[in-house]
Amino acid sequence: MGRITRLKDFLQHDVSIPLNLLIQGCPGSGKKIFCQNYIYEGLKQNIGGVYVSTNDFPWEVVEVMKLQKMDISQHANIRFIDAFTFRLGDPAQIKTKFYIQNLADLTSLSLVVSKSLDDLKVKSRIVVDTLSAIFVYNNPQVALKFTQNLIAKLKAMGHSSIFIVDEGMLESRISMALESICDGVLETKFENKEEKNGLELLVRCKFIHGVKHTTKWFTLFRE
Repeated sequence: MGRITRLKDFLQHDVSIPLNLLIQGCPGSGKKIFCQNYIYEGLKQNIGGVYVSTNDFPWEVVEVMKLQKMDISQHANIRFIDAFTFRLGDPAQIKTKFYIQNLADLTSLSLVVSKSLDDLKVKSRIVVDTLSAIFVYNNPQVALKFTQNLIAKLKAMGHSSIFIVDEGMLESRISMALESICDGVLETKFENKEEKNGLELLVRCKFIHGVKHTTKWFTLFRE
């Protein structure tokens, strides 16, 4: 496997401003891998990482990344927010410093994101995996306002982020509203490639406001 396509591959010049983006696509099309690599590449540049996990145990994310040759287990500048283990109904199962006990409590989630960033004390990249789960647990308008406020907070603090959305999970008007409050949108998909004996994962930049970029599709794994 070659290297994973990165955000900088879409940009036609270096961007110094923080970008808060949406990445959307059907399940299994590479959204998580792209975002995990986004965190990993940042850590290599001494940029902090905050990973909000709503659908997996944090240790699962670490192990999956290790299988993709992205070992973050020894990095000091990574913080996980466990927004998944609460589903077990047993607080003793929570192993991370930062966590929430109810995904419907968005005030707590916002506070924990702030605390994790304060704990890092460096400019950071945040991944919300997934924003779709937040909308499942909350009224869509409440979840939309939460996302808008969180993006404003991150921009004011100089942090960047990517929010993962599973295609088809949200109403079209909500999806359009999300696109309007983010700095840009990335898309993923997969195609059948008989000559490659399977599926090819593809990613592209749909748009980024005020930044020159290409909109062509890239293979997620590049030689």
